[in-house]
Amino acid sequence: MPSLFLASLIALTLGVPPEVQRSETTQNSQATAPILSPNRELDSIGQQALSLPPEFASDVLIRLGGRAGLFDKPTRIDYLTSAFRLAAGCQLAFPSRVKAGASLDTVEGRKNQAEQLGLDTLSLRCRAVKVMLPLSRQAAISLFDELDVPATVSVSCGNGLYPDLHVYYELLREVTAGAAIKDKYRYYVDALSRIQSVSQLEPFVRSLLTEQSLPEQEVSMLTTELAQRIHSLQPEAGGFTGAMESDGLIQRIESLCARLHKNEEDSAVANLLNETRSFIVRNMAISVCKSSSHDSDWNAEESMKVFNTNLLPVFNRSTVPIRPIESSEVAGAKEAPIEHGFVFWQSSQSSAIMELAKSLNRTGQSDEAKEKWVDRILEALSSWQSSSEPSLQVYFLEKGIILGELSALNPDGKRQRQIVREFVEFLAGNRYETDSREEWFSAARTLLFRLRRDVDKSSKSLLLDEFRRSRDPILSTYAALELASPGLWTSQ
Repeated sequence: MPSLFLASLIALTLGVPPEVQRSETTQNSQATAPILSPNRELDSIGQQALSLPPEFASDVLIRLGGRAGLFDKPTRIDYLTSAFRLAAGCQLAFPSRVKAGASLDTVEGRKNQAEQLGLDTLSLRCRAVKVMLPLSRQAAISLFDELDVPATVSVSCGNGLYPDLHVYYELLREVTAGAAIKDKYRYYVDALSRIQSVSQLEPFVRSLLTEQSLPEQEVSMLTTELAQRIHSLQPEAGGFTGAMESDGLIQRIESLCARLHKNEEDSAVANLLNETRSFIVRNMAISVCKSSSHDSDWNAEESMKVFNTNLLPVFNRSTVPIRPIESSEVAGAKEAPIEHGFVFWQSSQSSAIMELAKSLNRTGQSDEAKEKWVDRILEALSSWQSSSEPSLQVYFLEKGIILGELSALNPDGKRQRQIVREFVEFLAGNRYETDSREEWFSAARTLLFRLRRDVDKSSKSLLLDEFRRSRDPILSTYAALELASPGLWTSQ
């Protein structure tokens, strides 16, 4: 008999009342028995997950559907299909990545860390399709055909993050693996036709470069189309910097030219070089993002140098020679700093607590001395209020950092339980969970992975127990998931 969870999933997707769906599926189940009996405990956890915000409901269903041996194949496909549908309600449409030079001690640095969890619509949907592929390629492709790369906004230099759409274009290559050449080509043409921003260029070119089964004639035609898309893109200072600096777009274009040049597809190379030249000039002539960090050797002029010295001398075989980019063409560019968000520890209270935390790392201290420092920090944390910080976001992130550092110290059992309990209570009672779900969950995930390194596993067990007891349904659901099937949360 189909599980209550499966009936609820079908009802969720189709809008059919669960009791009606259960009646219908009961009749159908008499014809074909499931391969495995549903795991009742995990089935119950999946049912509980449906009441969570869509990021977490989708993530839990993907984990349940992704592990072999828990449920029969049709049930796993149902889980993944429902996860795909639920992901539409996520707070974030796509992931972002930080531009080079950002520190984790900034708001943007922490946002970037949180977004690596992939709890946005695009990441979750791509995950569901990827997990579905070995179960039912037809069902996976059907879902992929519904996928669309979300429209991204123009990114300025003042934004330390830029859209990261690699997950879609990596999936494009996996979905089309083994497909007929004409079908594969059609998928790439379709993806190319939907490029609307600079952020989509590099991941598309990377996907094309790694696709070795396409004949060079098709790659040449796609390159000609790519040149036309580049021509249509509007200048975008922040997106241009992200694509060039962190992704190496100019190097990808160089590799594509090399592939075509090797096969004497020189007309496609000429088109691409021409439009790449115009693209660089268009962006550099308006505004150039300048990183305030010394960690990055890249600057906007670097792309101009690479074009002039690496691309033109090798690949320029056009009957109408392509000119190098002259400095005078971009002389009017204005430099704008890349902002990486608010830097932490600016208030007197937060900076004082951070100084206490730093004292724990001093060498030569006895365990007893360190325990006293831990007690002082815990006392300071108890009186720390969000009103002392410029925003709830800053307060949440700063306090999460301190509690995370304390949890990694492995003090005596009593203090460790106190630290973990305070951290869990802080998470469960914080309204930032509503404002930014990914950043909130990132703190819980970071804590779990810190304690997971404990050799005797006692710290991990302690944390999972506190999560399970938590009044927060998200924390308790994930703890139940891990306890019911070890590794289902922590190893993925």
